Amino acid sequence: MIEFVDVSKFYNDKRVFEGLNFYIREGQIVQISGGFACGKTTLLKLICRMEKPTSGDVKIFGEPLSRIKYSRLMHLRRHIGVVFDDFGLIENLSVKAYLHLVTKLLKRKQYLEEAIDFFGLKNLLNTKIFNLSLSEKYRLALARILALRVPLVLLDEPFSYYKNKQELISILKKLNNDYKMTIVFTSFSPIEYIDNLDIFNTCNVGE
Repeated sequence: MIEFVDVSKFYNDKRVFEGLNFYIREGQIVQISGGFACGKTTLLKLICRMEKPTSGDVKIFGEPLSRIKYSRLMHLRRHIGVVFDDFGLIENLSVKAYLHLVTKLLKRKQYLEEAIDFFGLKNLLNTKIFNLSLSEKYRLALARILALRVPLVLLDEPFSYYKNKQELISILKKLNNDYKMTIVFTSFSPIEYIDNLDIFNTCNVGE
């Protein structure tokens, strides 16, 4: 599903990583671990083409991102659920208005109610997003992913934002097992209690 082929990434003279090769198969849960400034977030951004490699190529769904047209890239991104540190929410909308807007734009409204129930958002539907707690915002961002039924999920430091660690682990397992989502997430330290978790430490290849 995801392949890095001899990928190097530099910011001016600073090496993030060099000659990186790995493959993530469909159905895996993969943790990208490492300390501060080891390239964890950069790696996620390379997968969804928010960043470009200095050299080498990244493939998703078997397609080399360096060779596809912009319209095709936009199509592929519709199949990727991404949550970075800003959560990608529209703060002045209510929870209900936001979810309806996103699912309407991508024509996937059929799974909306299930996502609302799964993440326990019914009592928050009329709440403005800027009034939500950090954990509630993260639940909303994950509900967006479930409603859109994407096969690939990229999460940047989810355990830094979600208050209940064990609950989040349970959610990730369910998304992976029941909804067949391939999940790649970053974390400073290894997360225990996730079966078949593959851990890739970026500090082994970055500075």
